[in-house]
Amino acid sequence: MIKIVFSFLIFTFSFSTVFSQETVRVLQYNLLYYGTYPSFCPVEVNDPDLKEGYLKTIIDYVQPDVFCVNELGDGNTYAGRILDNVINSDNPGKFKRGVSTNNGFSSIVNMLYYNSEKLILYSQEQVSKDLNNDNLARIIDLYTLYFNDANLSQTNDTIFITFIVAHLKAGSSSSDQLRRELETAALMKLLENKDMPSNIIFSGDFNVRSSNENSFQNLINYTNPLIRFYDPINQLGTWYGNTNYSNIHTQATRITGQTNGGCFAGGGSDDRFDFILISQAIKDNLLKVQYLTDSYTVPGQDGNRFNQSLIDPPNFSAPANVITALYEMSDHYPVYLDLNVELVLNNVKIKREEAEIIFKNPIADFLDLHVKWINCQSLSIEIINLTGSIILRENINGENGSYYYNANISGFAPGMYLIKISNKEGIYFSRKMLKQ
Repeated sequence: MIKIVFSFLIFTFSFSTVFSQETVRVLQYNLLYYGTYPSFCPVEVNDPDLKEGYLKTIIDYVQPDVFCVNELGDGNTYAGRILDNVINSDNPGKFKRGVSTNNGFSSIVNMLYYNSEKLILYSQEQVSKDLNNDNLARIIDLYTLYFNDANLSQTNDTIFITFIVAHLKAGSSSSDQLRRELETAALMKLLENKDMPSNIIFSGDFNVRSSNENSFQNLINYTNPLIRFYDPINQLGTWYGNTNYSNIHTQATRITGQTNGGCFAGGGSDDRFDFILISQAIKDNLLKVQYLTDSYTVPGQDGNRFNQSLIDPPNFSAPANVITALYEMSDHYPVYLDLNVELVLNNVKIKREEAEIIFKNPIADFLDLHVKWINCQSLSIEIINLTGSIILRENINGENGSYYYNANISGFAPGMYLIKISNKEGIYFSRKMLKQ
């Protein structure tokens, strides 16, 4: 074990800490067999070259920072084409993407693209089996990103957001509903096992017709309330065939007879299949990320599409070229929302103060911490995991600027954590801790 001594200088105005608000726009979209061609949807009626143009029009209109997709052809080819030919075509290198995943038998997969000027990918994992150890219809992908804070090199402190992207089993039969129930149960068990009551966005094509379906109840009424999800617009009920929800229906963009030979779903707009859900931390702004009220939007959906197509009656909810692109691109409407992210701009004070934190690193079971910070009567300590969850918070008192703190952390999972120390004025610093 090595005893680590961190000494550093803190500069703050004594009256306040300065924060900035950054907005992150999240777009969810089912791309309708983009780069894969089942027999009922051949390339002749679902040409990826044409779709790239339509998708670029939509991306330019929405301007997302995070783009979550379903129904992308598996492998790297089409994931790379979207990145190079669509999202980065005007600004090469700005956006990056996750790693392509697949379960080996599905021809369509999920993907996440992100603005690397704002966000950095920290980790990626998948749920591929249900709690019975049976394969899911399609993999559920989890991407954890952290904010590319300009002060990161000084503070070693940033904000994490996990994006979960899923395309749940389609169909309305009892067996289809059971498959979806098992899929969301597996996801929630993973989140519970990982102790992840943190900033989480869960988006995708859920293929549910009512919030009462067990698969959806797993998400919003899970037995562990700390990891439940919330509908940011609180529009729960039976969505299918219900005009009360016509302004948030997301399928279908076309009516029967205009489906390109069955490639596109028909019947007009009468289902809410596509969602962006938020965790409690985002709903209540617990970890510096908050849903921006009234930002939840279904582009092209003006509420006049019930059992009608996206283009008839005439649709003036977006520019004409965007309406055309939405109609030609997919049988789903996209969904987006905005997040407010609170960043510390700087910490300056009238005079220079030196602070010091001493602890052994790495740590097995017990944390023994000594903090020296002059001109402070009380401090708070937080231990934060790398998904942004605060797993320990205590106030500590000391004398003459010297503070001692001890904690049993034997129950912590092995890995990297942040120790955050702050005073009553909100001035803080943080350092990394490795739990063995």
